[in-house]
Amino acid sequence: MARIEQVDIFMLDLVPKVRRVDAIQSFVSQETPMLRIRTDDGAEGVGYSYTIGTGGRSVIALLRHHLAPRLIGRNPDMVEQIWRDLFYATHATAVGAITALALACVDTALWDLRCRRAGKPLHMAAGGAQLSAPLYTTEGGWLHLESAALVEDALRAKAAGFGGCKLKVGRKPHEDVARLSAVREAVGAGFEIMVDANQAFQVDEATRRARLYEPLDLAWFEEPLPAEDLGGHVRLSAQTRLPVAVGESIYSLSHFREYLQLDFPHFEGSADSPWWFCAAGEHGSRVGKRCRQLPSPPALAAAFRT
Repeated sequence: MARIEQVDIFMLDLVPKVRRVDAIQSFVSQETPMLRIRTDDGAEGVGYSYTIGTGGRSVIALLRHHLAPRLIGRNPDMVEQIWRDLFYATHATAVGAITALALACVDTALWDLRCRRAGKPLHMAAGGAQLSAPLYTTEGGWLHLESAALVEDALRAKAAGFGGCKLKVGRKPHEDVARLSAVREAVGAGFEIMVDANQAFQVDEATRRARLYEPLDLAWFEEPLPAEDLGGHVRLSAQTRLPVAVGESIYSLSHFREYLQLDFPHFEGSADSPWWFCAAGEHGSRVGKRCRQLPSPPALAAAFRT
């Protein structure tokens, strides 16, 4: 039985090649905390998470001082057991992004190691439900871009085989509508358009915006409200025909469960346990997975299972 004998922790600071702006922030840097696990039989796995410029070194500190020492000597095949043990060991700092991102580094490294050892890609190790999944792009939809640039990127994505694109919203309402309308007119009815507000609105304003967006046949309205506003999302969903998406900023199973128990229709985001997304899909919710430059392996596996 193999045992974990070494854990290396490091960080890559990836500066975006292009400007990225949404309704509440600018993406100035992708801090990428990374963790490499080595076992006594020579196998290794690498995991990671990321921030958009704040908190990455806090993730590194939590890994180095509290999580990594608890991995030494463990059986790396016990992925779920290790995750539970680490979760309860950090219970005083959960629920929150720093702890969740640190746990994600460990989780992805363990899954990477497991799949390397088995010689299988993760979507096969997770059950092999399907061989492909539809993709959309969000790279050309930033809020500071004008309509012509949005149209150009959307047409390029469509020609490349993407099934849709996601655009940021949060300008004045008529400006959002004009930008979205230009893209819809250019790509036609067979190409999905999603919008993302990055938690910028309150319920009344989100409802107003949703009604303005409805004629544009959008796939979903993502993070219109602060993620913790469960009641607000329920109220909004009852007042619009647009699917309302949440998930990117949910950092705990308990918070996820609250939405699931209310039959929330769509989950979209970066949660790093594939089972959260599988549970949502089995519950009847629509599931989308977001990946940036470095896709999360467990969440990619979930995309292939749901």
